[in-house]
Amino acid sequence: MKKLVVIMFILFLILLTACSSENNNTKENIKYVTFTLNTHDWVYPEKSVETVEKILDIHEKYNVKLDIYLTDPMIQLYTKEHPEVMKRLLKDSNLVAINYHVRPPSPYYENFDWLGLSKMDDNILYNTLLDYEEHEIDLSTGKTTTNPGGYEYLKEIIGYPPIITSPLAAGNIEKEINKIFKEKGATFTIAHGIDSPSLGQKKDGLYIKPETADILLYEYLGAGESSAEIMKNETKGESGDPFFVAIKMHENNFYSNTAPWRLIVYKDEKSHGIAGPPFNHVITDEEEAGLLHTDQESEEMWQMYEDMVKYVSKHPEQFKSINAFDLKEMI
Repeated sequence: MKKLVVIMFILFLILLTACSSENNNTKENIKYVTFTLNTHDWVYPEKSVETVEKILDIHEKYNVKLDIYLTDPMIQLYTKEHPEVMKRLLKDSNLVAINYHVRPPSPYYENFDWLGLSKMDDNILYNTLLDYEEHEIDLSTGKTTTNPGGYEYLKEIIGYPPIITSPLAAGNIEKEINKIFKEKGATFTIAHGIDSPSLGQKKDGLYIKPETADILLYEYLGAGESSAEIMKNETKGESGDPFFVAIKMHENNFYSNTAPWRLIVYKDEKSHGIAGPPFNHVITDEEEAGLLHTDQESEEMWQMYEDMVKYVSKHPEQFKSINAFDLKEMI
């Protein structure tokens, strides 16, 4: 009897070890997936709104989480002219996390310093940047108005500090703007130029959003590759524990070949030279014809995106969708 008990105890330990090993392997095989939608198209506001609404429909359909990034002009647009969009974004905070990023005509966008920020001393630079993060930007002059805007305004609207910021600045300008974001409650920054940042890395006092694999999904338009093939190709040879897959889109990717504001703030479509201020370039019919997708291209982009969201949702043994709220908990 005693011998039987010993045998049973040994078998129990073997089974426990096997289960533990299986659970560890499963955990190691899981890839955390963030779907990112950057919004920044104030040139075609109706198209931007329509796209965001459709994106939300897809993510709600498959119960897949989403990070959406707003610039000041989009915050102004969605809150004042399309409050129904902000209402939907705030409806389910478990599904959608609202973050913040920067685009021209803001002068601290990289290589867009029309205001001479790089020549300012730290104190003047700090206060100038702070002004941009507390007031609305004038899209014609590129300067701030007296109306509330920027990171602080978004924070007040959504009821929490946007968790991730993406200033796309450089040098001392980036350092000072990150200081402001941290003081206002941000947790993460997106650090361009750092290869595959891991969870826990920091820059200027902010955590860096971890990205083991970075998938610019819009670049696959017309490639004819399945979601499984894209995932396999983009994550092949990469390693990380935990492993983070960032799938990125801009709202204009669904209807245009490039960000429409580029035709206004730069001197040509290849982003050569700053065209102002004032930024008053009008997109001609000829330029628009070369800018917008055909109906077929738009349909293909939408199908590719929905297929990817569906693929992630149907393979919980491989992927776990997360957003900025989850990332904050993980650190």
